[in-house]
Formats: sequence, structure tokens, C-alpha cells
Amino acid sequence: MKQFILLLAAMFVLEYAEAQHMNFGVKAGVNVASLSSSDSSTLIGFHFGGLAEFTVITEKLSLQPEVLFSTQGAKNDTGDLKLNYITVPVMFKYYFLDYFSVEAGPRVGFLISAKDGDLDVKDSFNAIDFGVDAGVNYDITTKIFAQLRYDYGVIEVQKGVPSGEDGSKNGVIQVSVGVKL
Repeated sequence: MKQFILLLAAMFVLEYAEAQHMNFGVKAGVNVASLSSSDSSTLIGFHFGGLAEFTVITEKLSLQPEVLFSTQGAKNDTGDLKLNYITVPVMFKYYFLDYFSVEAGPRVGFLISAKDGDLDVKDSFNAIDFGVDAGVNYDITTKIFAQLRYDYGVIEVQKGVPSGEDGSKNGVIQVSVGVKL
């Protein structure tokens, strides 16, 4: 009986996914990253990765999960603080025109390396970062798109920041171009 229920559930999910309009794609772009602490300035980086976009309920609403490699951080007194993440944003998109949408959603980032100049400082930073992303998407053609997004970090990136003290949170402006496959 248990296998029969699992089989029915799998058939329902496959039928639902087939009925929905789904696109896969890749994108890449420039990051203008900073940390919220007052003693740092912006750092130019990059991001790239893959995405899937599928319609939800109507053609005007879609869900777009992504997996990206993203270089973030800031410039400080000792040089460049480079924080490299694998980020997973899940964007909810609303197309108010056929080719133009607004998007917003949560993002989780997994720290894979942290360098202050040549010094490895990964142990000084939290392994996971959370944020909220918002932006706009413009479909140049049916296959090519451009995005502008802001990633607002909601937790401290550095370990050991005492409660009540202002630490550093990620803030990233992303400008992307991509292709739907």
C-alpha cells in the first residue's frame, strides 16, 4: 500500500510538472559587494550559475530557484576581503508585462572560502549566510534576459559578534545576463 501511494504521488508530481511551463537557463554577471560595517568599501566581483523557472498558477507568476557561485566581501584597511559563496536564491516573479517582471525571495549562501589579502580567514566567518533578494528582470528575447537585483544580508557574516553590537552583513548589487536553454 505504501509503494502504491508513493507511485501515485510521483505520477501526480510528474503530471503537474509536465503541465507547467518550465525553462532552464544559465546566467553570469557582475557583483558590487559590500559589508554593512562602516570601515569598508565596495568590492567588484562576479557570479555565475544555473536556474530553473516554472509558472505557478498563471502565466504571470513564476518561481525561479537558482544555484550560483558568488564572490562577495569588501575592501578594508588590509586589502580585499573576499568571501566566496555557493548561493541558492528562490525568486518569486510577477510578470506585469510579457517581457518585464519584478522578483523577490529568500537566499541562503554557503561559504566556501574567505581570504583577507593572502590570509585564509574562513574560520572567522559563519558557514551559512541568509538574505532577502529583490530585483527586476527584462526578457530581451524569448531566450536572452537581463536582471538587476539587490541581495540584503540579514545575519552577521563574522563569528563572535556580541549581541547588541553592529557587525557586518552582506549587501550585493548583481547585474546579470542569461540564456534560457
